[in-house]
Amino acid sequence: MVNQQLIDRGSGGSGGSGWSANGASGSGSARYMLSATGEVTDDGAILYDEVRALRGVDEYTDLEDEPVEVALVGPGDEVLVRARVPVVARPSHGHGTQETDPAELPSFLLPFLEDGVRVRTTYEGRTASMNPIERSVRDAVGRVPGDGFRGDTETAREGVAEALNVVATLMTDGAYAEAADAMDGRVRERIRENVVDYESRLGQRTPEGLVSLVDEMVGRLQGVAGTGG
Repeated sequence: MVNQQLIDRGSGGSGGSGWSANGASGSGSARYMLSATGEVTDDGAILYDEVRALRGVDEYTDLEDEPVEVALVGPGDEVLVRARVPVVARPSHGHGTQETDPAELPSFLLPFLEDGVRVRTTYEGRTASMNPIERSVRDAVGRVPGDGFRGDTETAREGVAEALNVVATLMTDGAYAEAADAMDGRVRERIRENVVDYESRLGQRTPEGLVSLVDEMVGRLQGVAGTGG
């Protein structure tokens, strides 16, 4: 049986429309979608990489029988939208002919609603959290190639990472207005100081694209702070 899940939350004042049904796709008016791919560690935890805030995508799939539940939650720990997704096993090999255990790779795509501040993943009784606001920016910077930085690449990346660490800490403390200021100030400054024009490829943001993403996340943090989050 397919149970339609309606999320009447949009952005830009356009109102909302139906999102995903279990086992089917839906569409809506969220300005961004959030995607990530992760890996199950030896102790059963899920660590995400390749976190992306995407425009131009308005569908996601919720498969009710799959083992991983992913939820976007708000500042009060309220669930805004959730989906169940599979874990895909990727065979891996050790050195020589000895095989190692296959890597387990969960991935998800969810509407990135404007008051979402945390992704909560539950798998086999374990729960992990991920901050989608700072990770969207952090991973976008991580995809910039070496020739896209001024000076030493690792030093430049570390400068942006340190500024994003401040944002993450403030968000953990519930200080969303201060986090917005840090994103608008330190993070923006580090990107402008360290990222230069380069020939971007698929999935890579130009300096202007990175600044635009920062603008989006500043607005989200300010919005959460303004509602008392």
